[in-house]
Amino acid sequence: MYTQQISKVYVGFSASSSRKVNKASLRGYFVKQSIRPSRVQAVEIEAILEQTKEKLIFLAEGTFRGASTSKELSNGLLECVRELEASNSAPVSNLSVDGQWELVWSTTAPERASSPMFWSFSGLTDTLVTPGISNQVFQWTDSFLKPAVGVKYGNIKQTISVQDQSLKSEVELMVSPAGLGVLEIAGNVISEAKLVPTGEEGVYDVSMLSTRVENSPLPFVGDISFPIETVFAGLTQAHNTVRGTSVERPDVVQYRTTYVNDNMRISRVAEEVFVYKKKK
Repeated sequence: MYTQQISKVYVGFSASSSRKVNKASLRGYFVKQSIRPSRVQAVEIEAILEQTKEKLIFLAEGTFRGASTSKELSNGLLECVRELEASNSAPVSNLSVDGQWELVWSTTAPERASSPMFWSFSGLTDTLVTPGISNQVFQWTDSFLKPAVGVKYGNIKQTISVQDQSLKSEVELMVSPAGLGVLEIAGNVISEAKLVPTGEEGVYDVSMLSTRVENSPLPFVGDISFPIETVFAGLTQAHNTVRGTSVERPDVVQYRTTYVNDNMRISRVAEEVFVYKKKK
């Protein structure tokens, strides 16, 4: 279907040019070849990109934001991601990534997908010889919910302000205290980080500031803060010992936005992919 759509847009171009494009981005092809598409071609390109975004959203709806995804479905979602990333539909500016974004799909557990705490811990603990330390840290957000039954995750969102150098992640926790299947909000896991442009388009250095649980109506939860400084100090020392370095903040990760428009953003941390939609 996609190849047929490409063929339509490329009417008037040589067969060799059409073959070069194949399933790659239409707009990206024009940019690389320094060719200005006609008005009709530009409209058709936008239509195809919109269809790709709609397909991505549709496929993601049944995955619980990536928590339940078959290999086949995951491959289909990643194909949509790659097509959008290759499109070069708009430059990634600081202004374009600003705002509040809701997680649609990710290649990792959704409750970890938007949190800079997990990105930082993953980067740090991947270098350590102590097996399982990363997962032990990740289990912290569940530990205070042991009295509850059926922990689930509600809204997962990010708020970015490049001017203020801030990234805020909020994960809504839902539980069924009596085990009756009626979900109540158990609080929000809020992670705040410093976000600094690197000078490369769409790439930001992210470093953790704080993580806490707040706004919980449940008596056994309350407001809890994760001891970021203490844990990071220990992991940083272990990281530098293992690697023989003296890096002050090895937990800083690169957050790369590879596609953004008025209603969708695709970002990556290392090999993980995160798809967000803009909250109105």
